[in-house]
Amino acid sequence: MAKTSAGGQFDTLTIKLPKGTKDRIKNLSGKNETAYITDLVLRDLEVLEKRQKSGPDLFII
Repeated sequence: MAKTSAGGQFDTLTIKLPKGTKDRIKNLSGKNETAYITDLVLRDLEVLEKRQKSGPDLFII
């Protein structure tokens, strides 16, 4: 469940990941978990939005 923060500029999400994930994110990416997950989500949303704008994929057989 997302909730809007006090300033109204951000949505706050609470997620649970397997133990050790925070350390793996930090060690492998050099980012904290918030920055890493934010980057992944925003990048993926851009891909999905571009795909949606281009319409369905058509296959000619």
